[in-house]
This record gives sequence, C-alpha cells and structure tokens, in this order.
Amino acid sequence: MQLLARGWTSAAARREVGISRSGAANWRRGYKVYRDGVVVGFVPPLDPLTVSPISPRFLSQQERLEIADLRRAGLGVRAIAAKLGRSPSTVSRERTRNGRSDGQYRPFEAHHRAAMRRRRPRPARWSTTPALKEFLIEHLRQRWSPQQIAREARVRFPHNPTMWLCPESIYQAIYAPGSPLTRRAVRPPERSPLRTGRDHRRAHRRLEQRRHRFTAPGLSIHERPFPPEDRSHVGDWEGDLIVGPGHRSAIGTLVERHTRFVKLIHLPGQDSRALRDAIIDELASLPAQLRTSIT
Repeated sequence: MQLLARGWTSAAARREVGISRSGAANWRRGYKVYRDGVVVGFVPPLDPLTVSPISPRFLSQQERLEIADLRRAGLGVRAIAAKLGRSPSTVSRERTRNGRSDGQYRPFEAHHRAAMRRRRPRPARWSTTPALKEFLIEHLRQRWSPQQIAREARVRFPHNPTMWLCPESIYQAIYAPGSPLTRRAVRPPERSPLRTGRDHRRAHRRLEQRRHRFTAPGLSIHERPFPPEDRSHVGDWEGDLIVGPGHRSAIGTLVERHTRFVKLIHLPGQDSRALRDAIIDELASLPAQLRTSIT
C-alpha cells in the first residue's frame, strides 16, 4: 500500500514485496470466503489509512515498534518517552488504548487499531434516507443503470440534494457485502440488480496489458473503400445478425448498398464461426463483380 501511494503500479509493487498477483488483488479489493460453494464471509481489503502519512503529532508505526522493543527491554514509561521525545502521558495512553487486555502490546496491531479509530466511518446517504432507498430499489427493479438513476434523481428532485447520488455511490451500495439492494436469487445470474448480473467489481487492466479480442487484427469500419453516404457502386454489402428470443435461433443478413437487395442466411448454429462460414459460402456463389466488399 505504501508503494501504491507513492505511485508504483500494482505489478511493480507486488514484485517488490514478493507476493502473487492473486494475493495482491485480494489485499487491494478483499475477497469472499466460500464453503461448499456458498459464500460464508468477506475479508475486507487493506485500509489505506494504515499506511497513509499522518501528522507528526500522532505516533507513527516506527515509534510503536520502538515502544514495543523498549518495553520488552524492561524500560518504564518515562524512559521510553524520553527516548522517543514524547510526553510520558502519550506513551501511557498508547499502551492503554491500543494494547491488549492481558497487558501485551503488539505494535502492528496497535497501529491498525489507531488507524481504524481515525477512520471515523459514516453511514451511506441512501441507508439513512428511506425515500432515497425506496427510489433506488424501485428503479433497480426496473433494470435502470446507476447512471440513469443518478440522472433521474437530479431531474426528479432538482431542489433536494439529499436525494442525489453519483453512479459510483450506487455501485458501492450494490457491491457492498450483504447489501439490501441485492435481489433474492432464483438462479445465480439474477442475484445482482444490475443488467449485467455482476455482483462484484471487475478488475481492469492497463491499456498495454489488455488482451486482444481477436487473434488476427481486423479492419476498422473507417477503412472501407467508400464514404458512408456513397451508394453509387454495386457490390458493397453490409452484414448483420438477427437473434431470436432466448438465443434459440439466429439469421444472418446481407444488404447490397446500391440496389438494397437483401439476402437472408440460415445459420445452423448460434456462434460467430457458423456466421462467418455461412457468409463466406453465400458470397462465394455471387459473381466477382458483385462482391467487392463487406462491412
């Protein structure tokens, strides 16, 4: 977390620390705990407050390590405070507030407790405003996206900022473990109120790390040999796909741009390979001058 705060990439930081990619992802985003295929818990991500720089008025993690070492060496409160350059009351309160009930003092655990106390979390606005919560649930049931809900809230309540939410706040409310906005599941894809069915935040790759969708580079639609408004040349086709309800049937279409002649293609399978082979076979039966290009 310290390396990330200093601007390191996630890959460089995990290599420096010596952990795996999945371990770094779990530390940053948290992870679910499964038992017999059922989610039984959620381990939250590491809190940035534990490593973020704080005012020198407060004890740092290094000072807490020194307190533990000096206490183990047998020094008293006043001697420890003199070596740290702190007030004896500061050291005494630190041991009382962040130490264990059995008298033990563990510096990393104490630093984490102090950071969590400094966090001061507040409840989300939607959870404390019943009208806003009902507004969210109503529109999520209608399969509205968070962007649409955020815009509709500002249009519906232009003079009531307490009813406004940004799309990111809605996503966080949906992805929160045990969120009341999650719909009761009939089957696993229906657990999320989002149209995508996603119930967790998807990891994003950097632009240079993204995998190409196709193995062979395709031609852009902007590279076609004619302007979009030109329909004077015969032999330029536009292809499309019509999918039936439930993805149980599909029909390919080819439209000739000049004559507007339409060819319907029967597809034996509902996949890209079947569509590609059917279009190749259909165009191969045409004269060469009538198959100049296809978009």
